[in-house]
Amino acid sequence: MERDIFNEFLSDDGSPHLGRNVVITSSNEPENSSSPFFNPSQGSNLNTKRGRINNNVYHEKYRKLKRVVKDFVFENAALCDEVARMQEKILIAKEERRYLLRKLQGFQALKDGSAQTNPMPGLSSSSGKNLAGDNTESQGKKKTQVKKRPASKTVEEGAKPKPKRRKVPADKRLVTPIPLDVAGRPIFPIVLGSLTIHSLGVIISDRPGYHTEQCIYPVGFCSSRTYASLKNPLSQCLYQCTVTDSPFGPRFEITPEDDPGHSLIGSSPNEVHSALLKSLNTVCGKEVVCVDGQGAKFFGLSHPTVQNLIQSCAGARKCSEYRWVQFEVAKVAEGEEDHITKDFDPTINFDVLLHIIKESTPVVTVSSGLMVTR
Repeated sequence: MERDIFNEFLSDDGSPHLGRNVVITSSNEPENSSSPFFNPSQGSNLNTKRGRINNNVYHEKYRKLKRVVKDFVFENAALCDEVARMQEKILIAKEERRYLLRKLQGFQALKDGSAQTNPMPGLSSSSGKNLAGDNTESQGKKKTQVKKRPASKTVEEGAKPKPKRRKVPADKRLVTPIPLDVAGRPIFPIVLGSLTIHSLGVIISDRPGYHTEQCIYPVGFCSSRTYASLKNPLSQCLYQCTVTDSPFGPRFEITPEDDPGHSLIGSSPNEVHSALLKSLNTVCGKEVVCVDGQGAKFFGLSHPTVQNLIQSCAGARKCSEYRWVQFEVAKVAEGEEDHITKDFDPTINFDVLLHIIKESTPVVTVSSGLMVTR
């Protein structure tokens, strides 16, 4: 609504008080082209400025969010690194704990062999107390001490031939040194002559059949060994040996590399190893080796180095039927490890078996590693 506010303000002679009229447009009414102060480009400029302001605000918010996300990413990476370091420290602490426990058990076993101590310290302390008293009483007790000394010696001499002191060296077995990582864990694969260990698996101690008095059968154990091929006994073949879980107990499997479709499966390592030896005799057309299976040796479960590693795994102490064995690292020169780990049993060693096949001498028994021919 336009209105002239100076029309009524005229001078005495009838002329306007001001040289021109001032038009004021109400703010409630939109500007149009009839207004003398309307600028067509003013509205578009205003919208452009408002859009720029909004874009700047959102861009600033985006930059802040990006900075926050970046900080969170760095913080998460730092936390992951810290967790990894703590896990490594925990593993090192566990290995040290197991090492200390083994040392403590060895010392306890030695202590049990010489558990009876000389009662002389107790007697000397009592005599020391009596020295401050009556001389006659001290002399009488000294005489009694002299009389008791031979008795204590006879007790100690009688305790020497006890079998407890002889058990510790009887159960000790030598193991070959293997490479370890920074945390003290073995580096896989572990090569022990013709035997290669790829995984130790997990010990199951609450179910029967997964351990015996001589061996523990961890689920997931995997090894490989070179032996005579069932297609051509004069050539080598790599056999993969695995221990898996089943509803009826552990399942042992031997798979030849040259014929992976024909695996030997059984409920015990001796069963599958015996089946392998029978198949080998059938291919040769004669009894080349004894078919009495030695599956624990073929799988590598009874190898001293492997057995020592399995004993160090979690859950080994809970195997009630297993007989614990003490191991000692053998001090051998470089290049002599293969001589220690080599087994001259033809049911295990391919070179010995090849010599027997070429000589065409059937073997009657190899239970002790000695070949008895007929």
